[in-house]
Amino acid sequence: MAVAGVVALIAYFNAHDSPTTSGSDAGPGQADAGATSQQLRAGNVILQYSDRADLAPLRAIARAEAGTDSPDPSLVAAGQAVIVDRAASGSGVTARAYRRTLHAPSGRDPAVEDFVSAYLGQGAQ
Repeated sequence: MAVAGVVALIAYFNAHDSPTTSGSDAGPGQADAGATSQQLRAGNVILQYSDRADLAPLRAIARAEAGTDSPDPSLVAAGQAVIVDRAASGSGVTARAYRRTLHAPSGRDPAVEDFVSAYLGQGAQ
């Protein structure tokens, strides 16, 4: 009896844990039909910055959400990587997930970590 309760609880939380992104504009960031690269399709999140001051907070987010700020190829292939990448130009931070994009003024904006938390591992399903 207890096992059935645990299984039901796990099923409930799994059903309510994933953000709804298809056909909806709910969730952090905005819908972006162009954010469909292979890395994003797998479930990874890419954080791009141009100001060096954003590097440390973005690496901290990557470590907190994915366990590392230097993902190896197997983590990227599994769609569980937060990839921190410097952009040649621009301002602020751009976070990209499969079909979602967020622009934030800096890497310290809490919306960046919320975005990563919502979409890491949520590629094309």
